[in-house]
Amino acid sequence: KELKRRNELIAGNYQKLFDVLWEGLKNIGKEDYARTLTYVFAGTYAMESITFYMGFKTIEFYQYKYGVLPMTNKMISEIKADELFHVKVVATIIKILKRYLTRYISEEEFDDIVIETLKNYAEADLNFYQSILKQRKS
Repeated sequence: KELKRRNELIAGNYQKLFDVLWEGLKNIGKEDYARTLTYVFAGTYAMESITFYMGFKTIEFYQYKYGVLPMTNKMISEIKADELFHVKVVATIIKILKRYLTRYISEEEFDDIVIETLKNYAEADLNFYQSILKQRKS
């Protein structure tokens, strides 16, 4: 259930963009397009930072703490480094986009979308991991 919710958040943001592109940019106002791009890139940032980077950081933590899967330590460290690169790239894209998109939506709305998206992803990931830990205790 929690995995489905988490995946729906990810897919939902991309679906917004596909819907806009499918309908054609001529049928959407500049404000709605700016909001859609903000949601898509905020969702991408959240996915890269929370879901992927923190997911691999958590795996790495447990590997070192409990000594599980010692042969994969290097691989997980490399994946984590790659995900951190993605986080930095998307963060840079968001900073650049903000200058352009806030011509059509307010800076406050832009920031609210990014913060709301990050909160939703963090909550979904937390619920997902908590559901896994509850299952393990059973």
